[in-house]
Amino acid sequence: MSFKGLFKFALLATHVLTGIASPLDIRSSEELVQTPAGLVPKSNVHTVPQGARVHQSATEIQIIAANGIILHSAPFTGSNSKLVGVLQGPTSRRRDLQSVYIAYTDWNNVGTSPISFFGTNWVVPPTPSTWDGQLLYWWNGLVPQDLGGILQPVLQYGISPAGGGEFYAIASWWLIDNNVYHTDITQVSPGTFLQGQMTLTGTSTSGGVTTYDYKSTFVGYSGTTISATNTRELT
Repeated sequence: MSFKGLFKFALLATHVLTGIASPLDIRSSEELVQTPAGLVPKSNVHTVPQGARVHQSATEIQIIAANGIILHSAPFTGSNSKLVGVLQGPTSRRRDLQSVYIAYTDWNNVGTSPISFFGTNWVVPPTPSTWDGQLLYWWNGLVPQDLGGILQPVLQYGISPAGGGEFYAIASWWLIDNNVYHTDITQVSPGTFLQGQMTLTGTSTSGGVTTYDYKSTFVGYSGTTISATNTRELT
């Protein structure tokens, strides 16, 4: 299968304990934490307050509060850790559950029109019979053509960098460049019906550069909404 296009993870992926690809910008002296996008340095993970947005320009990535105050700024280098590392492997082989997806499916959009909406419905499963500190992620997501980022509404069980415990919780996550952004988590119960949705809310062009505005959320849970503006189309 060619991976030149964009991926839509329509079947929820479960992620256990380690990264989906090489860790991002590893610093040997810094603690690595487990995100839905893989292992990253703890200092590269940022909480996006409710009402704020993540904005990427040609030179930097910012968290901008609803009142316009810049809460966080990081250089935009254009470097990234490709998500293709695991996805290019044979899907039929036995997997080491410590290092890869348990299950996933994807679709490559080869059309000329961007995806304006992608949503997945699912029901929160029963709690695991035992909990030994494992961290599980289920999600649907959109990625850019270079596979260097991912926007995800995520269901988790366990303790992630966003918080958690011996319960299920939901949040939206956005990997861009070498940084990962997330909303606060919202606890949910087994049997809850969830709708994880991503929407292209608008585009604009200035100086020949097109900017795309996206939103990821769980319907009915406003605290899980993350707004992301970037210069790469998630088609």
